[in-house]
Amino acid sequence: MGRLLFSHDWQKGLSNGSHGSFHRVSVLSRARIRQVNRYPRRPQRIRQSSPMPCVRLRQILATTSRMNRYVFTPGFAIAALAVLWILTWGAPLAQEGTASDESEVRIAQWNRALDNAEAVVADEDASRTRLERLLEEVRALELEIASLSKAAKPKVAELRELLEALGPPPELGKPPEDVSVSSRRFELEERLALVESRIKQAELHRTRAKQLANKILERLHAELTGFIFERGPSPLSLPVLKSAGPHLMFVLRQLYEAPLEVWMPVVTGKVRRDLPLSAAVLAVLMLALGIPVRRSLLRRFVRDRNVAQPSFGRRLKTAVMIGFARGVVPALVMATPLIWIIADPTPRGIVGDMVVAMLFIIMFVAFGLGLARAALAPYSPSPWRLTTLTDESARALYRRISLLLWLAAVLLFIEYPATRHLEIPGELALFYDFIGNTVFAIILLSLVPGRLWHTLPREKEPESGEQPRGVLRRPALGLPIRLAVALVAIAIPISALIGYTNLSTYLTDNIFLTGAVLGVMVVFHGLARDVTTLILDRETGRAATIRATLGATDSNRRIMQFWLMLVFDLTLFIIGALALMSLWGVSWADMREGIKAVGEGIQIGGLTISAGDIAVAILVFVVMLAITRWFQRVLEDRVFPQTSLDIGVRHSLKTVTGYVGLTLAVFMAIAALGIDLSNLALIAGALSVGIGFGLQSIVNNFVSGLILLAERPIKVGDWVVVGQHQGYVKRINVRATEIQTFQRSSVIIPNSEMVSGALVNWTHKDTYARVDIKVGVAYGSDTEKVRDILLKCAHDHPRANAWPEPFVLFQNFGESSLDFELRFFISQADEVFRIGSDIRFAIDKGFRENGITIPFPQRDLHIQDIDRLADLMGNDAKTDGSTRRQRNNPKDGPPASQKGQDAPT
Repeated sequence: MGRLLFSHDWQKGLSNGSHGSFHRVSVLSRARIRQVNRYPRRPQRIRQSSPMPCVRLRQILATTSRMNRYVFTPGFAIAALAVLWILTWGAPLAQEGTASDESEVRIAQWNRALDNAEAVVADEDASRTRLERLLEEVRALELEIASLSKAAKPKVAELRELLEALGPPPELGKPPEDVSVSSRRFELEERLALVESRIKQAELHRTRAKQLANKILERLHAELTGFIFERGPSPLSLPVLKSAGPHLMFVLRQLYEAPLEVWMPVVTGKVRRDLPLSAAVLAVLMLALGIPVRRSLLRRFVRDRNVAQPSFGRRLKTAVMIGFARGVVPALVMATPLIWIIADPTPRGIVGDMVVAMLFIIMFVAFGLGLARAALAPYSPSPWRLTTLTDESARALYRRISLLLWLAAVLLFIEYPATRHLEIPGELALFYDFIGNTVFAIILLSLVPGRLWHTLPREKEPESGEQPRGVLRRPALGLPIRLAVALVAIAIPISALIGYTNLSTYLTDNIFLTGAVLGVMVVFHGLARDVTTLILDRETGRAATIRATLGATDSNRRIMQFWLMLVFDLTLFIIGALALMSLWGVSWADMREGIKAVGEGIQIGGLTISAGDIAVAILVFVVMLAITRWFQRVLEDRVFPQTSLDIGVRHSLKTVTGYVGLTLAVFMAIAALGIDLSNLALIAGALSVGIGFGLQSIVNNFVSGLILLAERPIKVGDWVVVGQHQGYVKRINVRATEIQTFQRSSVIIPNSEMVSGALVNWTHKDTYARVDIKVGVAYGSDTEKVRDILLKCAHDHPRANAWPEPFVLFQNFGESSLDFELRFFISQADEVFRIGSDIRFAIDKGFRENGITIPFPQRDLHIQDIDRLADLMGNDAKTDGSTRRQRNNPKDGPPASQKGQDAPT
């Protein structure tokens, strides 16, 4: 409808500023107007249009009469103005009159179309299909009005720029301006006012169409909600059961007797054709063609139990071909006669519709079971399976999927011919829907237990260093999803029992279709993952060519696979989300409005930010960052080698270049978003005031964190030593850095200390490290033999690097030993302690085998008056010996203190 209301003539009328309800204006010097580009609006008084050309002539005459430097006679002035009127008004009036009439027609058509649409919306008997079609027409009308209004807005800017070039009119008391300038300004003001009025008319109709579309959407939503939550009788109530029972038996008896009534007259030769004979012939031909193809594919592509670990390509090819043979081939065989029958205009009887339902059921069940068997491989060895489910889980899941498909098939076989040829009372339909929905809910509940979703255990630890799962088999489907499915399955029969049959059917149908959509998404995700793995891992054939085209190497292929799968998964998610929203009742108009709202952006104050603006800002930031990195590489590889600058100066210049490029990238990205940079200056000023009042330490740590992230003296995973603490960097936050020590304790160090203090990073550039082992041997040992033993210990260790070669230093003649130091390099700095310990064990063993001793420290002790001290020690020894003999003499008996007591044992 919207296309009939618009044409190039209306847009031409907008650009010319014509309207039937407004006064006609003259158009002077159109060629000169087109040479001007844009005109910013100035705050000035816009003069109203003159009602008639004669009024304008009188105004020009009055203006010229005040000009003292020109002297005109009355006759000459009248003749000149007459000629001017003819030249300026003659031809344009005819053209603008036509455009004005056409614009009036367009506006009248808009009004009629919108009035008719409002009448349809006000009609309570309007069908949902009519409302949806009307919504599409109103949306088209709104979009085309908006596009034409937008196309006319540059004309406004052009006229304003022309007025800006003429300048404001002279003030009162000032010398008057030339008549040509005044006339030109007056004409441009009239044209500007008319073009703006035309745009306002268009915006008015656009707003009206938008409001009408919102009303239609509200009514559609209200009708859908009312239908879903409409309450009726319970399907197990006594009146419903009394009416549904006999009618159900009647329907089943009709479906049983109908084929007999058709095919029994074959004996008498009076056959009634319910189906075209060509359909039967075509079905036989398709069977004759499809069965050999299916058998050939199944014989050729077999999941061999003797193959323990089939490759990705073989698994993928086998699954695809088995799915094609078991699902696609039978579906094509059944679909060909089905399409032929449906396309035949001859009316079909109940038997014909039963055959149509049977063909569709076979096609539907064969296709579903074929895809499920190809993906799950329930009766094949687990290495051939595309999923990681266990054998028990795959078989149980396949059985439940089969049960669901056959349940849907039986319900469809009964419902399709019965509803087309028999009168189905409401009570029977109610009871029939309840039985089908309840059986579906029971099968759906059987899919909830976690034992159906167990996955195979991991045989080895992942390369990323995460904790292995061990031998436990965790459910592949998360607990929240299974609980949600269980709640929906329980709600299906309960809602039907309390009278909400439409809600129960709505949940049943959409859950079934949602499962089908999610299953297709999972299959496509698995296929994409296996295909990308196959392409990136294979080094021969066409896969190698694709891999070379993508630039994949052994080091970056996993990263490339991640990003390829991320793009594919995002695309698949968007398509699946749109399909699911359509299933659950979200109209395409609503989805288009949502996409349009995302594209137009959100309004935050006076700023509008859209998804397109964000994408452009990200692109600008990435491009500027890439240019900065490229410029840094040019400086480092080409410019700096041609100079004599110190390496520190080179590094500083490179770092400053990175900071400048990063700053420019940030500001250009902000400008691409449309954010006024002056506002950022105000925010920065306010922050500086806050910093001055006590946020110095916080800002210091924040800035230090930015420096750590920019310069990267440390990164996550580095082994660092800060003061008395050493360990691995676990996290670099805005305020502080977290270090995990070797005792598994976490040390939180402010970023300012990391920047201003001394920092040792063992793995800054790489993981290479040097191990120093000091050892001392006794004087008189063979030093060359000691050196050979130390070097042999280093060379024999598998973790010690052969290059740079290990070497031994004879460091010093110590007080009690000859001091040596063994130095060698290792590839992993975090193994320095373990490798050092191994080398010390080997050195000790080598020294023992070769008779080399490691001496203890020796000291000489000099004591003064040694003779006097010996005499004193001798006297004390004599005195102590006599006392001891006296106490041990048995003749003296026990001491007095022990008399009357038992002898000690």
